[in-house]
Amino acid sequence: MLKAGTIVGGLYRLNHLIADGGMSEVYLAEQNYSPHEKNRSFAIKRLLPRLAKNPLFVELFKQEASLATILHHHNIVVCHDFIKEKDNYFMVMEYLMGKEVGIITKTIGARDLVDRIKIALAVGLGVARALSYVHNKTDSQGILLRIVHGDISPQNIMVTTEGVVKLYDFGAFNHGSLHEEVVRGNPRYMSPEQISCQKIDPRSDVYSLCLVMLEMIFKDLIGKDILQSLSFSSISPFRCSASFCFEKSRRF
Repeated sequence: MLKAGTIVGGLYRLNHLIADGGMSEVYLAEQNYSPHEKNRSFAIKRLLPRLAKNPLFVELFKQEASLATILHHHNIVVCHDFIKEKDNYFMVMEYLMGKEVGIITKTIGARDLVDRIKIALAVGLGVARALSYVHNKTDSQGILLRIVHGDISPQNIMVTTEGVVKLYDFGAFNHGSLHEEVVRGNPRYMSPEQISCQKIDPRSDVYSLCLVMLEMIFKDLIGKDILQSLSFSSISPFRCSASFCFEKSRRF
């Protein structure tokens, strides 16, 4: 863990650790060297030191940063910069106040079914818009990049205090139709194809989003075991599109 006050890239002063996981840790930071952005806050993601020694994980982290910096959408967390300092690798992202969908799912359990459905649809609409953008992203020549997020799960979706749904963490992204020998992401929300290391396409992300929404609506009614059976079984994947047609999203 880095100490408070550590300067990253000569621009960002770390404040404190706000999240950590199996591959990275995230710090709250401030940019103190511009008079116009003195109080601006950032979230800085650092590849864990033990993984920074492994070329494979370094390459995956670089690929995630390279992708994140070209994605510009209202429902996707902004990645401002990638920084390498000695043996440390960082991504500088926008800092948002809000709650992860996993926390929201727990807090809405006491609400009636209609409310849970409305909230799940609002979250689903925001993520669907982000996925529609990502799945149709092209390069400068107009060639489809075939991006699959690969880890649509409650911990990677946030609702800000302004009611905006934000998708983030492209660390498990896949160039759709490519076969991967290593499963990355949260198995609980994976499509059958992804968890069995088969070729996947954008429909895999939509399947995962359906599981997230299903959990938001029915978690306390159908229980964990049924949700696990949906994500781990060999049932045929949902054949549906990310182009949801809801006209309004409810802010909460």
